Amino acid sequence: MVVALLVALAGLVAVAQPAAAAGATLTGRVVTTDGTPIDRMQVYINTGGGGQIQALTGTDGTYKLQGVPAGTVDVFVYDPYITYNDGPWKHLTQLTDGETRAVADFALALRDNSMFDVKLFGHVYDASGKPARGVAVMAKSTADNQTGGLAITDRNGLFLMYSSTGVFGAPPPAPGTYKLQYQDGFVANPIDPSFDPFDTFGYGLRYSGDQPTLARATTVTVDSGSHDVGAVTVTRNGGISGALTSTVPITNRTVTFYNSDGEQAAIVPNANPDGTYETVSLRPGTYYVRFSSSDGGGSKFIRAFWHDSASLADATPVVVKSGASTAGVSQVLSDQLTAYVTPTISGSPVVGATLTASPGSWSLNATTEFSYEWFAGGVHAGTGKTYKPVTADVGKALTVEVTAIALDKSGTETSTATTAVKRSSKVTASGSYSRSKKRLTLTVRVTVPGVTSPGGTVTVKEGTHTIKARVALRSGKAVITISKPRTGRKHYYRLSYSGSNTIAAATGSTSYYVPR
Repeated sequence: MVVALLVALAGLVAVAQPAAAAGATLTGRVVTTDGTPIDRMQVYINTGGGGQIQALTGTDGTYKLQGVPAGTVDVFVYDPYITYNDGPWKHLTQLTDGETRAVADFALALRDNSMFDVKLFGHVYDASGKPARGVAVMAKSTADNQTGGLAITDRNGLFLMYSSTGVFGAPPPAPGTYKLQYQDGFVANPIDPSFDPFDTFGYGLRYSGDQPTLARATTVTVDSGSHDVGAVTVTRNGGISGALTSTVPITNRTVTFYNSDGEQAAIVPNANPDGTYETVSLRPGTYYVRFSSSDGGGSKFIRAFWHDSASLADATPVVVKSGASTAGVSQVLSDQLTAYVTPTISGSPVVGATLTASPGSWSLNATTEFSYEWFAGGVHAGTGKTYKPVTADVGKALTVEVTAIALDKSGTETSTATTAVKRSSKVTASGSYSRSKKRLTLTVRVTVPGVTSPGGTVTVKEGTHTIKARVALRSGKAVITISKPRTGRKHYYRLSYSGSNTIAAATGSTSYYVPR
């Protein structure tokens, strides 16, 4: 019954304003009795057969009706917020095609509610403290949760629930106890988006006692008296928009939204043919978005979470703000496995060192098996999760190609290349001390398998103090002289070899006791 009432409510403004066509154009204003413009008033004419031509007034109270049939017409005005009287209609005669006629102002008085027996009344405000007009207030019986009354907030945020039949034929609340539900009734128009009389974003649900859930709502009583149920604050919803596309043709697109507790908050069961979608019914907060399809060129697509994630736990959160849409939340679905995180190689690309491949993250992980193929300079070099570079790989970059297989689906992805493979090296040193010259001589040697005379430089440090820096190697060694080292103690030196284009850098250490 609630759905029917709200559909009836929205149906009053759901007929789209036709495009400009042959006929007359009517312009005018809707104002109060003292001349103040009234916005969002529905001005319409009946065209026969249940059709209407209609428009809404702007903030200046003006309207324009186009494509009005020639001849005689009656122009009506209606306040969807039930604040002003409808007023007498305007009877126009002898309209001709192409004519533009100014219609006398509709000057409306406030509706007189004193004649009604009001059982429940209260106010609704938005988050800024302004009156929230067009909010539907439903009285839900605590006995059976059935709706026993419906009201709409007026332009001052006030709602009145009568003992007689209410707005749009809603039944009155019988004596008893109720909880009140406040929801979008006449704020956003979901019936016909092509005619956009109200706001894109409606208000989120709220309950009596200004509570967020029906379970926590306070109870109100309907009896012989009239009761003020107090004020409630509602917050405009926000939205998420984007596109769901695919690697092969797709006929079904579903976008599901989960809140921060992992509960489903909204769903777009059928995105537009071009893949675009938008939801405008989300409360401000954090959400996770899942993209799925039951078909696509005869193959089932692998669902995905934004952004490029296989699970809710790995999904990127989307922040929704009140009265705004977060755009660009898009995803490409595939009917085969897709690497969301590129495979990686860990370890140093040095001859004899062990490199390890990580498969990355894929659109399916739990049941997926991985195989690995290594390449050196683009040429097959080995298989398996680990690989040790050989001398033939020197100067070549390494990559690993990961193949993922899950049931009948598969996919491949290649890692980022390593730097060029280098030969391994080792740096050592020996020392000798001359008492007469008070001089310590360190001979630093760099050995590289397969290279008799490696080039490069060495640096020697004692603690944080640099003894010698970037000393060039000659025939694979460098001689470093240290004058007047402190005697009667052991000195510890750190050795650093720079390496070269084909030889890896290396570090080492040595110590020497200098006698007194």
